[in-house]
Amino acid sequence: MLTDYDLEVRKNRVTASNVSAFLAFHPWKTPSAAWELHTGIREFQTNDDVRLGEFLEPGLVQAVTTRLGWPEGSFEYPCRSLIGIDYPWAAATPDVLQLEQGHIDPKEMAGIQIKNQNPHMARGYKGTPGTVGPCDNTLIPLYMLGQCQWEMLVTGRLKWFFATYMGGRDLRIYRIWRNDTMLGKMIPKALAFWKEHIDPDGPQTRPDDAKWNPNIGKPVSRSRKLKGADLLNQPIPRSG
Repeated sequence: MLTDYDLEVRKNRVTASNVSAFLAFHPWKTPSAAWELHTGIREFQTNDDVRLGEFLEPGLVQAVTTRLGWPEGSFEYPCRSLIGIDYPWAAATPDVLQLEQGHIDPKEMAGIQIKNQNPHMARGYKGTPGTVGPCDNTLIPLYMLGQCQWEMLVTGRLKWFFATYMGGRDLRIYRIWRNDTMLGKMIPKALAFWKEHIDPDGPQTRPDDAKWNPNIGKPVSRSRKLKGADLLNQPIPRSG
């Protein structure tokens, strides 16, 4: 849960949780809807899924850090909101952040983004962790990849873990690497968005949703599985 300090840090900056929506590649949230919530014009309405996620998160943090081999005391949780090292108009609130330790190469230092999702969201993923090699960037939905990239931009980390729990035993930990090509496209667009819509000294105009594409990152629909009665009513195939 965000503290008053977190809200103060985040309110006038482009945050990791909103950057994909601001840049119009979030499948369910338009730039203007995200901007309304971010600026406080519209109040966020909590729901059972959000409340359940808050209850489950500490246990998921323990499960994920244990799988990664991070001992107690080697990571920060919960984390405070951070301001971009080289981009003071950018901010992020990592779920978990690995602490500096003498025996770990700084390039190997990582953070974790944790999601508690409904099982049907698995359709939006292109595979399970490791199916295309050591880098899982192409396997998670684009808008979530954008969030992870922004968190790495703000923290200066080169590696991130994206953990998603979809119920039962389905806990996946994707290894995400910093992609400077992707960030190189995101940064100027995000800066332009900030100057026009968020900067306290700017016009703070309402964003236009014309470029929003709701199909980017949406789960791929699958054909309905036929039941017995459906199969009996199917036409008989003819040979020759």
